[in-house]
Amino acid sequence: MSPSLRYFDSRGMGHPELSVESVDGTNTAIELAVCFERLLDSRTLRERLGSEGKHAVTSGKFSIASRNTRLKEVYESSIVH
Repeated sequence: MSPSLRYFDSRGMGHPELSVESVDGTNTAIELAVCFERLLDSRTLRERLGSEGKHAVTSGKFSIASRNTRLKEVYESSIVH
């Protein structure tokens, strides 16, 4: 079976509350709507996902520091070779 439609936290881990198994191996608008409905119905889930998203951008995988570290690695590997 194909992977389900998932939304990921700052560690790249999916949230089971937002997973919908595909019937035919594709993710449909209906499956996406189910995920959005879960978010609309759960304030706790919205707040948790928002907090985790903010963390990913400020100090996690998508932070400026993380990006700069990766850019430095790419730059240094390109000037060595």
